Amino acid sequence: MMARDEIQMFVLWEKARSAETRILSDIATQAEVLASFEASWPKELSAQDAYNRFYGPLLPDAAEKASRSGTGAFVVVLVRFPRARYDWRMTQRGLEYVNLDMFELKWKYREWVGGNNRVHGTLSEEECRRDVALLTGHTVDEWAQGKVTQKDAVVLPGQQGWKNLAEFFTLFNETHPYVVLRNAEELPAAFDPVHGDIDLLVRNAKDCARCLNARKKKGGAAAYAVRIGGHDVHVDIREVGDDYYDERWECGILERRVLNDRGFYEPAAEDAFHSLAYHCLYQKQWLAPDYYGKLARLASAAGVTGQTPEEWALALDGYLRQHGYTCPQPKDASVKFGRVRVGWRQAADEATALFGLTDVRPCVPSYRTLELEATMGGRPVRVWFVPANDGTILREYDLGRTLFEKSPEAVAEPLRWHIGRRGVHYVSAKPHGRCLKELIERGLLPQGAALERLASSSLELIAKLEDAKLVHRDIRPETLFVSEDGRLSLGGFCFAIMRSAYKTEIPLLRRNPAKALIPLGGAGVAVPGEWNDRYALAQCLKLLPKHSALEAAIAKLEAEAKDGKGVLKANVKKLRLRLLLLYLEVVFRGLLSPKRRKSAIFRRIRAFVQHALF
Repeated sequence: MMARDEIQMFVLWEKARSAETRILSDIATQAEVLASFEASWPKELSAQDAYNRFYGPLLPDAAEKASRSGTGAFVVVLVRFPRARYDWRMTQRGLEYVNLDMFELKWKYREWVGGNNRVHGTLSEEECRRDVALLTGHTVDEWAQGKVTQKDAVVLPGQQGWKNLAEFFTLFNETHPYVVLRNAEELPAAFDPVHGDIDLLVRNAKDCARCLNARKKKGGAAAYAVRIGGHDVHVDIREVGDDYYDERWECGILERRVLNDRGFYEPAAEDAFHSLAYHCLYQKQWLAPDYYGKLARLASAAGVTGQTPEEWALALDGYLRQHGYTCPQPKDASVKFGRVRVGWRQAADEATALFGLTDVRPCVPSYRTLELEATMGGRPVRVWFVPANDGTILREYDLGRTLFEKSPEAVAEPLRWHIGRRGVHYVSAKPHGRCLKELIERGLLPQGAALERLASSSLELIAKLEDAKLVHRDIRPETLFVSEDGRLSLGGFCFAIMRSAYKTEIPLLRRNPAKALIPLGGAGVAVPGEWNDRYALAQCLKLLPKHSALEAAIAKLEAEAKDGKGVLKANVKKLRLRLLLLYLEVVFRGLLSPKRRKSAIFRRIRAFVQHALF
C-alpha cells in the first residue's frame, strides 16, 4: 500500500448525465475537484470513430459503446486525491494495480446510472495522463499547476493535424511509451534533412496510430503519415514483437528510454548506438555517408571504442552476444535484411577453422556477399563468403588469378578457397588501398602527387588487362582500390571474361537472356552487349579532383575507347531482338488477366520465342 497525492479523471458519458448532479456532489466530498466542464466530440468525427480513437484496442465494439454510452456532450471531471491508496484488484482488463479510491467510486457511479460502462474513470497515473491528454489536449501537469482552464480544452487533439512537432511530442509523451529510434538531431525544430521521416518504437502500433491520428500508407507494415504543420510527415511505427529487433531488446529499449532536454524520448546511450549500428549494418545495403558521423558520436557517448564500421560491427556482435539477443527476420517485408551479413560470426568461425585465421572481423561495405578481414600467417587477408546459390565466386577467383599471374600489382593476391555445403569461402590478400567509392563518400580523395601517380597507374592498369587478354566489364568506384601513393588495383571479377572465351558465353546468354541487357560496365556500356573498360575507367577518374596528368589520362582513355580499342561486342542484332521481345511481352501481359499470364500455354509461347531468338 502507498499513499500519495494524485490526479485522476472521471468522464460522465451522455447517458450517465441523468445522475450528473448526484455524482458531482459525491465526487466533491471524496476528492478536490480541479476542473469540471462539458465537452463534445469533434464535429468532423463520428461518435464511433471518436470512441475508437479514445479507447484504442481496449474497446471491442465502438458501435455498441456509442449506443450504450451516448453520442452527445459529456462531462469531464479532474480530481485530486490528497492521499491516494493503491492495491491489486480485478478489472475488466484483468488483475491490475489500481487507485483504490477511483476503483470504488467508478463502480459505485456505474451502478447509479444502470451500468453499461456509462461512467469512465482512470485507475492509474499512466492511464490518467493518456486520457487527460486525449480529452483535453493538455497535460496533467498543466492542469495541476493551473496553467490551463476548461476554455483551453481540446477534445482529441490533432484531429485536423498538429500545429508543429513540439505540440505533437508534448501530447505523445502523455499517451504512449515510445522512443525516436534515430535521426533525431534536428527534432523538434525540424526534420532530419537527409532522411526526412520519424522512426518510432512503441508497444502497440495500431493504438499509437489512433492516438496520433496517423493514416496508414503504402510502403511497408510500419508506414504511416501524420499531418504536422500543414504537411504530411512520414512516420515508421515499429512495435514490440514485430521482429524489427529482438523482442526482449525492444522491451528493454522502451524501459531504458530517456527524456531529452528537447522534449521527446530517445533510447539510452548504449541502446542508441547499438540499435543504429544494427539498422545500418544488418538492415541496409550500404552504410549511408551521414551515418558515419552519427555512429561515431553515439559510440563515444555509449563508451564504445572504435571509429570504423568494422569496429562498430564487432562491438554490436559483442553486445548482442552479451545480452543473448537474436537477429530475427523482420515481419515487415519492406525491411531489407542482410541475412548473409547477419551470419558473419558463423561464417568467420568456419573460415577460422578452415584456414587458421586470426583476428577475424567483418568488412562492412559488403551486402550480397559477406566480406571479412583477418590475418593468416602474419599477413592481412580478406575473406569472402558466398551462399551456395551464388556461383559467381569460382569465376571471380579464376579470372582474378589470371590477371594476378600476369600483373600481381593489379589485383588482390589469391590465396585459397573452399567449397562447402553452405557456400564458398574465398580468401585473398587484402586489396591494395581503399575502395574508391568509400574515399569519395568520406571526402578522402588523393591530392597532388598522388593524383599524378593515379593517372599513370590507370593507364598501366588498362595495359595489364590487355596483356592478360581480360575484359573486366565492371569497372566502377566500388571495384577500384586506391593505395596511399595513388596506385590503382582491381577487385570484383564476377563479370570479367577472357577475350578468347567470349564465344562460350553465348549459351549462358541463351539460358539467361536478361543478363545480356544488364549494363555491366555502368557508364562503360554504349549499347546492349558492348563493353569497354577504357570508357568505364575514364568515367570513374572524372570523379576525382582536377589535375593535368589526370585529365590527360582521361582524354587518352576516351580517345582509345572512341576508336574502338578494347571494345568487346556481343551479337547486338539478337540482343536488340531480345529487347523487342521484352517490349512485346510487356504489352501482351497488359492484355491478359493475371490467371492467364500464369497459364502453361503462355509460358510455352514465351519459351519458344526466346529459343528462336537465341
